[in-house]
Amino acid sequence: MRTFDHVSASQIESYLLCARKWYFKSILGLEDPAGPGAILGKQVHASIESYLNCEVPASKLHPLAYNVYRRGLLPEPEAQSPIRKSLRKFKGYLVEHEVEGFDIEGVPVKGFIDLLAFDGAAASPVITDWKTRGDPERYSKTPEQLTTDVQLAIYGRYVLGRPPDAPSVRVRH
Repeated sequence: MRTFDHVSASQIESYLLCARKWYFKSILGLEDPAGPGAILGKQVHASIESYLNCEVPASKLHPLAYNVYRRGLLPEPEAQSPIRKSLRKFKGYLVEHEVEGFDIEGVPVKGFIDLLAFDGAAASPVITDWKTRGDPERYSKTPEQLTTDVQLAIYGRYVLGRPPDAPSVRVRH
């Protein structure tokens, strides 16, 4: 049995869908084998992360990641220095930014923001959560659904509580 020492957005979503499944996975440590969709998602995430960290050119992106690039949804890659890893950066982006120093009702929250972009001191930060779905037009969440998305709500609250002080945060996926 595991010690319950943190919570993540996926744990909350899992609990809301099925408390028993959450208990088996999060407390007893019984993992589900990764299905084809999860494996594909990890490949696409890794491809985008490698591109944004200047490790591969756009031409080497996974085909689904390349579609995101062609649609202009990826920023130009920039080298990630220790200074750029700080949320105090006013212009640029952070890749796979770890949520740390944040809690809900005293329980530490763990997670990673896929892409956190800053367009300047006056602009709201943009949180992007990469999703791999067969048909984005059919399966992507609507703007209304995004307002109740647990993961994006947690990440949005986390970003609003950190410098630079932004009046709002935008989310997309």
